[in-house]
Order: sequence, then C-alpha cells, then structure tokens
Amino acid sequence: MDSIDTSTVAGKRDKLIVALMLTNGLRACEVARIDIRDFDTYNGRTVIHIQRKGKVDKRDTVAVPEMITELVEDYIAGRDFVEDEPLVISHAHGSHRQRLAKVTISAIVKRRLREIGIDRPDITAHSLRHTCGSLMVENGVDVETIKDMLGHSDTQTTRIYIEMAQQRRLPERSPSNLIARLIAKPKKSRRKKR
Repeated sequence: MDSIDTSTVAGKRDKLIVALMLTNGLRACEVARIDIRDFDTYNGRTVIHIQRKGKVDKRDTVAVPEMITELVEDYIAGRDFVEDEPLVISHAHGSHRQRLAKVTISAIVKRRLREIGIDRPDITAHSLRHTCGSLMVENGVDVETIKDMLGHSDTQTTRIYIEMAQQRRLPERSPSNLIARLIAKPKKSRRKKR
C-alpha cells in the first residue's frame, strides 16, 4: 500500500480500493457498489453497509479500521459530491462521476500489484480477499467471525482459509520437527551427589 502515490486523486482512490479489499476482505463487486452514504457510525466506530455478491440490498454491515476512514476522507476531500454518489469513480476525462465497474477495480489492483513486482496470472484482486482471510486465521480469529466478515453463507467456505493456513504452517510447525529435536538432544550427564 505504501507504494501507491497518493498525490493524485486516482492514487488516493486506488489506495482506498486496495485497503478496503485487504482490511475487510471485500470483493471487487462489493467495493464497486459502495456509495458515499453507505458509511455510517455505530457505537463510535465507522461502518459500511455492504451489498454482498448475489444480494440485492445492503444488509451487511462491516466495521472499518480508522485507516479506511482517513483514506475515505482524504479521497473525497477535494471532490464535490452528493451522498448517493458512488464512492469509487472514474477520474478519466469525460467520465463525470461514473461508478467504477468490478472489472475496472480488478484491473486497477492487478496494475498496482505489477508495480510492486507481483505479476503472476494466479494473483488477482481476489487474492487480496484471500490474504485478508488467511491473515485472520493466522492471527487466531475464530471461524464464525471470519465467516461473517467475509460474508460467507456457511463456515464450509471459510474453512478453506483454515486449511490453506495449516498447509502453509505445516512445513515449519510439523510435529515431526519437534520430535526430531527432542530425540536429538544430548542427555545430560548424571553426576553422583556426594
């Protein structure tokens, strides 16, 4: 995220997109559907009302970190806007307040990844969502919370992240490594007490 130049309005937008996808595990289609009015405050925390994939309303609410609030404020600060305007819009000449499409958001993320040297066909905008889910698993967040945050309908989908994290950890945290260390320890010499 630090590699994104935020001296331009497009840079501010792109950093906000990447941050939303990384910190909240949002899909490109969910980011595309966010309007400025979807931001709200609940119990002193900033939240966004999200329209999930396959849904027609914005019934899911997700809390966002302070960093997102700051990025949103920075992005819309120099912009004349109305509350029902899309959050992320095109800044190309002639495209007045046009909502970014899901494919455009994916292309922006892919371009930003290429700029930092990540240029593999299997690493996409959706990979940011997987990174978010994996980081939650690796930091001990329970499966129900991850399910809710990512908007999964059941925990079976969420368990994929748990399995991926276990597969990554297995080589370094394998029980066989522990056993090998234990049996390889030299025994302490026993001295007779006098």
